[in-house]
Amino acid sequence: MIIGISFFRQAYLQVRQAFFALQLLTEVQTDLLAHHNAQAIRLFANAESLLRLPLHPLTFAQLQTTLTMAYERLSPLTLSLNPGMIVVWIGLTGLVIFVFWIEERRIDRLQEDKRHLYSQWMAITTAWTGHRFLTHPEELFARILEQVKKEMGLDGVEIWQWRSDPQNALTVFVATGSSILSDALPIPQAFLEPSLGLLGTVIQDQNPAYSGEASELKAIFPGLRVPNMAILPLYLQENIWGFFVLWGPEHAWYFRHQDVLKIIALQISTILTNNVLEEQARRAEVYQQMARGRSELLANVSHELRTPLGLIRGYAETLLNLFERLQPEERQEFLLTILEESQQLEQLIDNLLNMSQIEEQGIALNRRSFALKPWIVGLLRRIMPQDRQRIHISVQDTIVFGDPERLFEALINIVENSLKYSSGNIFIMSGISNGWWTVRVRDEGPGVAASDLERIFQRFYRGSGAAQSDKRGSGLGLSIVKRIVEAHHGRIWAENVRPQGFLVGIELPLQDGGKGGPDRGYPS
Repeated sequence: MIIGISFFRQAYLQVRQAFFALQLLTEVQTDLLAHHNAQAIRLFANAESLLRLPLHPLTFAQLQTTLTMAYERLSPLTLSLNPGMIVVWIGLTGLVIFVFWIEERRIDRLQEDKRHLYSQWMAITTAWTGHRFLTHPEELFARILEQVKKEMGLDGVEIWQWRSDPQNALTVFVATGSSILSDALPIPQAFLEPSLGLLGTVIQDQNPAYSGEASELKAIFPGLRVPNMAILPLYLQENIWGFFVLWGPEHAWYFRHQDVLKIIALQISTILTNNVLEEQARRAEVYQQMARGRSELLANVSHELRTPLGLIRGYAETLLNLFERLQPEERQEFLLTILEESQQLEQLIDNLLNMSQIEEQGIALNRRSFALKPWIVGLLRRIMPQDRQRIHISVQDTIVFGDPERLFEALINIVENSLKYSSGNIFIMSGISNGWWTVRVRDEGPGVAASDLERIFQRFYRGSGAAQSDKRGSGLGLSIVKRIVEAHHGRIWAENVRPQGFLVGIELPLQDGGKGGPDRGYPS
């Protein structure tokens, strides 16, 4: 019987090849009549390979010969058509057709399974398209797990993280619902022996492991048994980081999808590794910025401190050595210079300490509503009497929102900067528009070079003309102002005013929120 089945299968395959060859030869005739010679030659070569004939140049005579041979292969029993052979021929034909039908059904089933797995895989991979726009890997993994659960019809999909420390903590990193692990579990190393559960097998063999049905269930680890479960290892830089855990209602579901699951586990491991590498790169860049920042800070501080200290020391030594020979007005002038340089030094140190605190700890705000007009008018009490007459205030009498103390510190810095570099009037204007309140400070000074406008809010930066100016400064004032404004979710800008003058403006939200983000500080 086995020999007969083998013979019939062989006959079926020969007839099938001849049938397909006949189809190709028919297309060859059509292409030749339509003058598609190149396509006809290609199809003719395929037909001859199916009929196992030697290849030769295509002519109409050779085509007719090949067609005849195809017909002969399709009807090998037509030379002796007696009644008995006809019955045998009909039986063999029916058997060949039956075998052909079974083979075609098997091929269709395999193709359908292939299409199903392909569509399933494509649906799952949509979960991590655009994952660069997600802020945390947990969000991406949650999308992947939800898609895997939906497409494969599973009861649960989870990612467990395992820390190989003295406590061997096993925690749920991401889950699609209520987890079978309610909390972090300390898993003793003794429980991870391969003979005691699936987790130990996965750790030792570094291959996926599967539990069976309830009747033949192997524990995941002592005390936890779940039927129809698959556990795949996840890697972080070639070390086991955790586990991809799935379970479903159908026995052996994981065998049908194990290739897809291995690819998904590999993708999750790749994403974990990429996140770690990106974080390491960010830290390395931050450390480099910190080193450059400290070097710049040390150089700038040394330079800024040297000038007032040198003047204080020079005038103090002169008074000490030549006090009796100096005129009273000269002594007064020297003492006044020492006082002014001491105040300059004190202001520089205050700004340095303030900036250092801001960059290390951020800005702590006490935001609340306050009256705008008395807040700005109170500025005059902080200005020297001889400069008050130069300040002109135009402000609406309304209620605004923010930290009045921090914002007052910012406004003082802007106004004192204008008083220093302008000998004319200073105009302070404030108003409300579209849910924002603004304060603008404009002077009648020379302004700054266009190339300096984008950099004047950087710490220690002074304009290109500062070296030729007799006005000294630390370059920290506007940098502090910028950090205070950004901590309020606002913005700050500067511009030259025609025909002459310079303007610094700040824009802040009337309510909590707005553009920007909270100031949490950054390493300096």
